[in-house]
Amino acid sequence: MMTQSASAVHGVHELSRRHFLWLTSLSAAGWVAGCATSPVTGKPQLMLVSEEEEIQTDRQYSPLQFSSDYGTVQDRTLNDYVNQVGMHMSPRTHRPKMPYSFRVANETYVNA
Repeated sequence: MMTQSASAVHGVHELSRRHFLWLTSLSAAGWVAGCATSPVTGKPQLMLVSEEEEIQTDRQYSPLQFSSDYGTVQDRTLNDYVNQVGMHMSPRTHRPKMPYSFRVANETYVNA
């Protein structure tokens, strides 16, 4: 008569050293792949979204959010001025290649 171990009967599996090392190295590789150096602090940080994904999400949702939440001030001269100043500053940021846009929100409270 064959007997089964208690762990096999109860569905508990022992983790072999080989499987443990494999899982640990796979986890470490995933963590390293998700890490990037912050251009502001110079320290490593976990990045869950790539820059390309961030840009794509912004292109998809920002026009809808801006128009439904705020609306743009109708003064074209003011909007052009704010956009010009913002575009002058954006190359000097820690992320100069991001597709920045600047508009004046039609609100009574400070929004920066």
